[in-house]
Amino acid sequence: MKVCCIGSGSDGNSWYCESAKGTGFFLDAGCPPRAILDLGLEIANKPFFVTHEHGDHAKYAAELHEKYGATIVATPGTLKALRMLPRERETKDASALANGNPDCLAGLKIQAVPVIHNAAEPCGWLISADGETVLYIMDAGQIPKLPRATVQVLICEANYTPEQMAKNAENSKSGLYVSGRVSSGVGHLSSRQAAEIAVHYLMGLDLLLFGHLSKNNFDLIEYFKDKEIPKPVREKVILATPGGFWDTLPF
Repeated sequence: MKVCCIGSGSDGNSWYCESAKGTGFFLDAGCPPRAILDLGLEIANKPFFVTHEHGDHAKYAAELHEKYGATIVATPGTLKALRMLPRERETKDASALANGNPDCLAGLKIQAVPVIHNAAEPCGWLISADGETVLYIMDAGQIPKLPRATVQVLICEANYTPEQMAKNAENSKSGLYVSGRVSSGVGHLSSRQAAEIAVHYLMGLDLLLFGHLSKNNFDLIEYFKDKEIPKPVREKVILATPGGFWDTLPF
């Protein structure tokens, strides 16, 4: 499985995955089409699996669909919040297909993974393409009920490190507000929570990516010194940056 991080963070989130057989799909639609095209990625007739309606994850969903021919897949609540009424509903996995090309979902096995977040009907995604499986968890205030599956690629948010978050909260009133919102149980996952999720799938993972790292509340030194982060996770994880490309197959 090839993975590209188009954007990850409060400025915009979007990822591209492609199986060894060439089946490709996007995760989230928070980055402008030009950023996607500049990386040499095709948009037309590709599905975008959107986690929720917040701008950093879905700002460009309508534009990608209407101007570039992408198919937007999200839960019914997310599509309603985006004012993108579904033409067809897939009841098996509680996802809904916005106006687009259903043929682009051929060969994909899709499961929406419910998460808790301050959004209409947020979810993560478990997607298998040609026998390769990706689990994508973003913007979840708590560790969700994790699906039973063998996962080759895990992409998970690790938004903040606990000590850095606490330090920023003490230093400013606005920091205290941000801390309360982010760690409220309906906000974001911490580095430790992301590690807990990773441990669940570690034995089968070929690629482990942590993203959506806060510029202010994630401290790199704290992360690698944190004894609550199991050593196997620290040794395997890649902290993703926009523009990064990875492949589970050796070059």
